[in-house]
Amino acid sequence: MIIGIIFLILVLVALIAATRSGKSQKEYDSRGFDSDHIHRNGTKYDDYGYDFHGYNKLGYNRQGRNVDGGYDRLYDTERGIKDGFYSLREYPVGLTTHARERLAERLEITDYDRANIQAFSAYRFGKSKRQIKQSSAYLLEESEKREENKVALLYGGYIYIFSRENVLITLYRNEKIPL
Repeated sequence: MIIGIIFLILVLVALIAATRSGKSQKEYDSRGFDSDHIHRNGTKYDDYGYDFHGYNKLGYNRQGRNVDGGYDRLYDTERGIKDGFYSLREYPVGLTTHARERLAERLEITDYDRANIQAFSAYRFGKSKRQIKQSSAYLLEESEKREENKVALLYGGYIYIFSRENVLITLYRNEKIPL
């Protein structure tokens, strides 16, 4: 009987100590984040590098979009392949002489480095036919059909025509596709 009472007192003391320490079992959502947006691994980011809201340290989600909805082809590796491009590691973005002439003529970019930056920006942030309204996508498809094995991207009011090897072939003003 005395042993039973001592055991009961020890259990009560343990329960009181546990409630006073304030430590309770943290609850995690299905992705492993608690109510303070900390992952169960102890960091702000999950095991794949994405925070509670789904963005990585650079501000892009798994689909390559930033908080404002802007698209970045570099952070969506599968999309670039689905758009028809080859790997950027094997085929870096380049320009033909004709593309440099069109950049100088239409955008007044004559500097070699600025032309490379513009081509890379068009590759990186340009919208493909899969990313615009279907009613407008056929106009980009027409551009691609005129140039065999090419990919057309819409960027900054112009249509950029790239080869599958990520080389800018030409660009022309977009007058048909609403932005």
